[in-house]
Amino acid sequence: MPKAHLLPCPFCNAELRVEMRQAGQTMRCRECQGEFEVPTIGRLRALPAVDEETTPAATTVPHPLKPWFFVGGLIVAAVFGMTGWLLYQYSASMIAMGEMYLESVPPEYFDTLKTKEDLWRSWYQFFEEQGELPPWQPSTIKITLQTGNLFRKISLGLLSGAGLGLLAALGSFFLPNQKAGAKRSGGRRRPSEKPSTRA
Repeated sequence: MPKAHLLPCPFCNAELRVEMRQAGQTMRCRECQGEFEVPTIGRLRALPAVDEETTPAATTVPHPLKPWFFVGGLIVAAVFGMTGWLLYQYSASMIAMGEMYLESVPPEYFDTLKTKEDLWRSWYQFFEEQGELPPWQPSTIKITLQTGNLFRKISLGLLSGAGLGLLAALGSFFLPNQKAGAKRSGGRRRPSEKPSTRA
């Protein structure tokens, strides 16, 4: 008849070696230091038996952050990547529209442009020389180009975030496994008290 059995800790599931004579006594887990009462002899007999010199093998579990990094990284990569790509396409169309508006400026006025602020100066100069409103609108050109450039910067930031999401998903495979119950705690902890029985 085996003298010892493997009893899982009710707090951290670490396998503890328990002898039959310890039935009904208070026991402290070597991993989480949680205290609990050892089951009766009848219940101990239903647990896996071990030889006198056998010690339970150390078990490992995946890192608790692994699924969060993997799933979260994929979600960030998908959302940021799609949003950034769509915004980049929209910014490209806005900039192309602004460039098209600039082409409506006559060459003799377009050559004098150095900054976007010169659009108003050239607009007023055309009005004085021709006596009619110019065919281009400086405010429309300026707002269109500025909006397109702003959206392009935002889209590049979103695409960079998508890249970080992919790195997080890939990095989850390199997270080391942990020993079962090594960093989990539960139950009653009484560091100042001595347990009546040790595992």
